[in-house]
Amino acid sequence: MPKVVVIGGGWAGCAASISAKKAGCEVVLLERTDLLIGLGNVGGIMRNNGRYTACEEAIALGANELFNITDKYAIHTNIDFPGHNHATIYNVTKVEPAVRRMLIDMDIKVKLISRVVNVECEDNILKAVILENGETIYGDAFVDTTGTTGPMGNCERYGNGCAMCVLRCPSFGGRVSITSRCGIDDMTGKRKNGDFGAFSGSMKILKTSLSQEIQDKLAKDGHVEIFLPEYLRDEKKLDIKVCQQYALPQFAQNVILIDTGHAKLMTPFFNLEKLRKVPGCENAMIVSTIITVNVREYLTQKCIESNVSIVNVLGPIINVASSILNEQPQYNPGAMWKTDEAYFKRIEAMEFAMQYDDSKDYRGLKNADVVLIGLSRTSKTPLCMYLANKGIKAINIPLVPEVGVPDEIYEIDRDRIFALTIDPMQLIEIRKRRLDKFKRIPTTIEYAGDARILDEFDFADRIIRRLGCRTIDVTQRAIEDTALIIIKTLTKEKKI
Repeated sequence: MPKVVVIGGGWAGCAASISAKKAGCEVVLLERTDLLIGLGNVGGIMRNNGRYTACEEAIALGANELFNITDKYAIHTNIDFPGHNHATIYNVTKVEPAVRRMLIDMDIKVKLISRVVNVECEDNILKAVILENGETIYGDAFVDTTGTTGPMGNCERYGNGCAMCVLRCPSFGGRVSITSRCGIDDMTGKRKNGDFGAFSGSMKILKTSLSQEIQDKLAKDGHVEIFLPEYLRDEKKLDIKVCQQYALPQFAQNVILIDTGHAKLMTPFFNLEKLRKVPGCENAMIVSTIITVNVREYLTQKCIESNVSIVNVLGPIINVASSILNEQPQYNPGAMWKTDEAYFKRIEAMEFAMQYDDSKDYRGLKNADVVLIGLSRTSKTPLCMYLANKGIKAINIPLVPEVGVPDEIYEIDRDRIFALTIDPMQLIEIRKRRLDKFKRIPTTIEYAGDARILDEFDFADRIIRRLGCRTIDVTQRAIEDTALIIIKTLTKEKKI
């Protein structure tokens, strides 16, 4: 059974996974966050404009599964508002769990919080992807559905409801393009003003903070349009809209709300002070996730003075957690994604590992903190990536009798060289299993043959003895354990 690996669990990734499974493939779906369907968790709109025909055509061709779910959780159908005709509006809070259950029921292996950071190629053919934790996922075919190439700092630049929060960017790290890792340039979208980016943006408003009249109209019609006086309009904000059905004058001239379970405000930004001047939105509230105490208290005080409702989300949670754990919170915002010296050192190390992986370029030897040598399938590349995530520049040299080793390796500090050894019987089994993944390659090929492997062991032994370097037996040893041995050794000797 061919194995298909899909990277990215948005709508496209889920659809690709379903199609591959229905075609008889083993399917693994990798998603870097803890939610599937990506911006489907904020969109809520289906079957509008040309999508109506596209949906029906896709269903007729057998791709009905995802459409059945959005239809099942539709709140409103066949509604019209600026830029949209006969739209279906679904409840964004209920669709993702249903999609996840369906994929699991189809025996699709869904791996959440699984960020792909690198690839493994042979002769310009993609063989595997490498996760942030060092795990290597092999496959016969790979589908990159990671979506936007925009920097995860978009939320700081555009802010106020650009939907980046749905992607949980600070918690799970930025998107990595698998196609670019394979040497293929991504296509990039541009906004009207020339900036890179692909988020049109919207804001979420608690429906109960709106007037009863607006709530009733949302429930009945699915949308509300509130005409804005001239002083509340901002025509320039239309320039940052990518989807042209949103870059219409009506979206600057009106407050347009649709009912997606939340009240979705169809604009990339609307100042709260101005919003509260809109009839029916006088009670619009601020939901705060600020954790810095003095800033949180200042904001709360200003809201009280201005008679603005505010709810602090994280404060009570932090207090309860502090009480249970008997630990004082550090109140350090952005701690999980801090761009300090250690962060940049880690990024530099990861770029180094990718640039010099598997003998791509021997020039990196003199600048490496660690040099790994070993036979094929001794986990050299995953170990390099794991060390890189610790800020250690690692390079690996495969030991192949026909190729030999570069002369430069004899000129560097041998205390930085670690030879990875393994039990011959285990290596034979690993290589045979790998060949089994490639159906057209016979398992009797020399790569996994007893005689070939013994020849490689003999060659490796000669190289190791000549170098006089340290050895680590990786038989039944986890990458983390091997890395710990290397780190402890180099730290003790003050090599890092």
